[in-house]
Amino acid sequence: MKIVIVKEFKTKVGLKGFIVAHPSGHLNGYVEAPESLKNAPYHEIHHEVDVHGGITFGADVLPVDDYENSPIVFGFDTNHLGDRPDPDRAVKYGCLDPKNPKDKSFYDSVKGSLGIFDGTVKDEEYVKEEIEKLAKQIKEISGKWKDEDSLKWDT
Repeated sequence: MKIVIVKEFKTKVGLKGFIVAHPSGHLNGYVEAPESLKNAPYHEIHHEVDVHGGITFGADVLPVDDYENSPIVFGFDTNHLGDRPDPDRAVKYGCLDPKNPKDKSFYDSVKGSLGIFDGTVKDEEYVKEEIEKLAKQIKEISGKWKDEDSLKWDT
């Protein structure tokens, strides 16, 4: 099992965006933090933005395997009530190897539990749109961040 980058791109506001796949088949979205927010704890940022499920990860490197020199990012996941896993997508992206017994067991357990999930699979296009939305908001609030040490905002 591994976490992999599906797509890396430059957002419309110039920040890097990343679509990341997990072994469950959920996709997460991440946006590179501007310099002024690299030390901002995500609990100070999450209430400032509106993105799918809220900010669930921030001010840290990408949580992916085999990625050197990761930027500091803020991100969200699509593993909430109303979101559905897609273990076949996890195999497609190389998050799971069906020949590996542990991966196969995990795949089977996720696949077997799909009936309990009431929701939709969020595709790459949906996640990319949310990344663009997040990037725009992150760029806007980066100008408000006053002092990284005191966690105060300009108003």
